[in-house]
Amino acid sequence: LDPLLQGDAPRGRAYYWSMASRLGARAPRPPSRIGSRPSKNGQVSTADKDLARLQQELSEKAALIDLAHDAIVVLGPVDDRIRYWNRGAEDLYGYTAMEAIGRVGGQLLKRVAPVSFAELVSKASESDHWDGRLKHTTKTGEELVVESRWAVLRDGAHAASGILEVNRDITARLRAEDALREANQSLEIRVQERTEELESFSSSVAHDLRTPLRAINGFVDVLVEEAPGELNAEALDALAEIRSNAVRMGQLIDDLLAFARLGKQELEKGDVDMFRLARRAAAGLAVIRAGRSIELNVEPMPRCLGDPALLEQVWTNLLANAIKFTAGRATACITAGAEEREGRVCYFVRDNGVGFDMAHAGKLFGVFQRLHAADEFEGTGVGLATVMRISSRHGGTAWALASLGQGATFYFTVGGNQH
Repeated sequence: LDPLLQGDAPRGRAYYWSMASRLGARAPRPPSRIGSRPSKNGQVSTADKDLARLQQELSEKAALIDLAHDAIVVLGPVDDRIRYWNRGAEDLYGYTAMEAIGRVGGQLLKRVAPVSFAELVSKASESDHWDGRLKHTTKTGEELVVESRWAVLRDGAHAASGILEVNRDITARLRAEDALREANQSLEIRVQERTEELESFSSSVAHDLRTPLRAINGFVDVLVEEAPGELNAEALDALAEIRSNAVRMGQLIDDLLAFARLGKQELEKGDVDMFRLARRAAAGLAVIRAGRSIELNVEPMPRCLGDPALLEQVWTNLLANAIKFTAGRATACITAGAEEREGRVCYFVRDNGVGFDMAHAGKLFGVFQRLHAADEFEGTGVGLATVMRISSRHGGTAWALASLGQGATFYFTVGGNQH
């Protein structure tokens, strides 16, 4: 366009009018021999008016293109030589328009592309444009990655007359993404290492604690069996308390070991009938339900993809929890089922037990976290932590809603694996 704006149009006005129309300028009427001559009264001809208007429009278009932050380049469709180089290209690559125009684009910028120049032109021609990433090198030797769009410019005969290339530098963004990815990977490795250390420590401590517990129980048995007449009622009560706490400690150790193994246990996923699984878990709790008035209802619910053994443990823990915390009710009402929340299947166990204050809900799923004293309700504080761990390993989560004295509902999901 520069030759036209400078008044030097070696290729003829028709060619530049064609170029101008592709940039959005209004195409003037082609000048006729008579119309292009000055009139007898000395007034400017129609053709000269059209040319002046065209020059003005092209100047405005060129100014707008120069204001763009993106690098905008026009290449020869065959020789890859640069024909146009905007200010954005000067800023990005460091070459002035005078240095760049006439040079082969691929050589000047050391272009690294997924295919050859001819194939890029062919792809842009076949599908209206080509989008992709290219690697370029600036005047100072800095390597850049750009998002590039190529479009074919065509003349009046629909033949390719140029390649419009628009490039946006994404080097900094990619470096930031790489840094974030590396940081996340490093964090995952550290978390995995810490988890393995914690699980190893828990397992070691749990095993080491068994020996003194067995010794305590053994000495209590010896005292009770070998010196029954020498112990008064107060001493016997003390020994019974020792034995009871030793048994509870043993249960804590067993639960801790089971919780530690959950992190290492491989998931054996399959099609799971959750309705059947919940009913089986309820049947397995018949012993702790004995002698109580409990209405336990298992509703039909969707199937899912998961590890049936682990999911049965979730149902067992939640149902046992509901049975335990409804102990003070004349008739305990417990329901196991599922409902849809925000497009996800949420399995639940609902009861009419003592409930809890939602201000303390964040403690529920931590290891050894209890909202009630041990003398009120037995337990080790590992059951709900196990529910959370199993649900998390299935890509889901667990939570609870409750009101003090009005019962509670415990929910869990199985990630995005529902059928």
